[in-house]
Amino acid sequence: MHRSSIKLILATLLVIVFSGCDVGIFSPEGKINAAIPPASEITLAKNDLLAAAPSDQRKSLEQEFSGRLKLRALSCSKGYSPSWLASTEQILKKFPSRTCFNEADADIAKWIGLRRTGILLAMPSLRPIPAAPAKYLIGDGHIQSAVFAEKAGVALFVTQKSLQIIDMELGKPLFEEPKPAGQSGALSPNGRLFTSGADGRVKIRSAETGAVLVELAKLRGHEIQWLDNRAALYNTSDNNKVMLLDFSTGKETPVPEIGQSQSKVIRIADSENQFLVGSYRAISKIELVKKEQELTINLIEEKPITGGWSPNTANLGADGQYLFSVNRDLMLISTTSLDHEKIIFQPFGLQAAIPTADPDKIFITGYMRSSIGNGARSFLYSIGSRSLTPVDRTKLISERVIYVPSLKRQAVISESKVALLDELPLGEAVTLDKFIAAATEEANQRKLEEFDRMQRGQQNDAAYPSGAVASSSAYRLGGTAPLADLAKDAQVEAIGVYQAANASKRSGESRTGQVEVRIRRSPKPVVLVLSSYEPVRWNLVSEPGVRIAAVLLSGYHQSQVVGAGTARVVTLGRSYAYQNGTPQYRALENEVTMFIGKRINLFQGRYEGSSFSVGGS
Repeated sequence: MHRSSIKLILATLLVIVFSGCDVGIFSPEGKINAAIPPASEITLAKNDLLAAAPSDQRKSLEQEFSGRLKLRALSCSKGYSPSWLASTEQILKKFPSRTCFNEADADIAKWIGLRRTGILLAMPSLRPIPAAPAKYLIGDGHIQSAVFAEKAGVALFVTQKSLQIIDMELGKPLFEEPKPAGQSGALSPNGRLFTSGADGRVKIRSAETGAVLVELAKLRGHEIQWLDNRAALYNTSDNNKVMLLDFSTGKETPVPEIGQSQSKVIRIADSENQFLVGSYRAISKIELVKKEQELTINLIEEKPITGGWSPNTANLGADGQYLFSVNRDLMLISTTSLDHEKIIFQPFGLQAAIPTADPDKIFITGYMRSSIGNGARSFLYSIGSRSLTPVDRTKLISERVIYVPSLKRQAVISESKVALLDELPLGEAVTLDKFIAAATEEANQRKLEEFDRMQRGQQNDAAYPSGAVASSSAYRLGGTAPLADLAKDAQVEAIGVYQAANASKRSGESRTGQVEVRIRRSPKPVVLVLSSYEPVRWNLVSEPGVRIAAVLLSGYHQSQVVGAGTARVVTLGRSYAYQNGTPQYRALENEVTMFIGKRINLFQGRYEGSSFSVGGS
């Protein structure tokens, strides 16, 4: 017998032993897989899968893995069947390209990762919801975002320095690593998994170890949306389909029942398998059911939403009776009937609405659109009495108020800590009608003052050469129709920072600094959105031939724009964002959409920034 044939037989035996393959020692598929074996990483991942799996699942997992190996050989052999004595060299000559095998290996590795994810997802909570949580949860730097597991005492902090998984009872990190590039998504309901990703690729990772279980490509956005302990949804970036991830089988299937525009999925309270799915035009109620050992989605009901709303900002009330969101005004949607009601707050523009432990109360934050340098205001809105109770923000250690659903408590984020609140400092309640009347009177007075300022600004226009400083207050404009016309054929690109990298701070003053934005020539005009928390001097440097349709300026503190030329500079409000997928980003995008009728096409964000580049082909 030829020596290489003997080696191949031995290699085949090894593949069979270590992979659990049952295709037959000398079957054509076994010989092909022995000649071109799967990558060693797959064997290691398969062993990890079996080690983590419950004992009653291991046999079926081994059988399915064996079947996938057989399919690998069959699909890549394209009809070739090696003889019993064919040598390795003879088989390899039949496959000058290994592309098919590499692709099959990638599919097998993805299946293993999805099944490993399913095993962790089906386990009990990583940490129980604490009866007595730590009063302060401390990060290792300024907390940029904080998310909480739905059914576990676990939080995910992204700080200026790192990513941390926090035990909420002990207030200590379970896992931490240097801050990764890209974005971090939501924790799984049991707190054992989290997502991170960039450029349309999302990794599902272990919250205990940070190990990457599986990487998914071509996702719109940076996160998947967990359904229960078996499944998740995501949008594809190439054709914008909604896909169902079934971790119990490792399969992905399209969900035509939802369509192409889902942007938020929320579990209905007291239901294990029913969810609300929001798009910009409709609200749907779906059910996750198992048919013939596979999960599928049933559409229970769908209703259109009129009057404009923002599903990205949607939250569920404490008792699960209402879904609510803000888009200048407040939208309430019944989770049982799907009927909706728009509650007008104008001229007070809402920026955020979050739940409270009281199902009748919603914590809202907003600002007067016509105010100059006026701070944001917060209230508790009563659904039943249609009244507003002001929240005294000066008595809070921070204005970043959040809700921790697992604890049913309010908290504030202050620099490097999350502080749980026993109660909010409240004033005297006033009816919504009286509040709107007072706000309208204030807005009218502000408009008169604004008109005078704009008149003075127009008189000074001749003193501004191209590239001069444009004051955000001098260029605040009302009316969205002209801006919508300017943005009609434009690319909307946004840049967000918390502060400039070169910011300096004097006693009692806000951080100030400069950020350079290079604008490259592109086929379409550019609408440039600039946002920051601290005041920034935005220096625009344009290539020859650049067309700037408009510059939209937004920020908590007043900023300036230099180098806009003849482009219109418009102040939106006090929204700011430096991280995609956050409530702050959604509020900023809502502002942009309301002003120009278009969403942001491309967003670049950093906590500290010094230079950015936009435009180009």
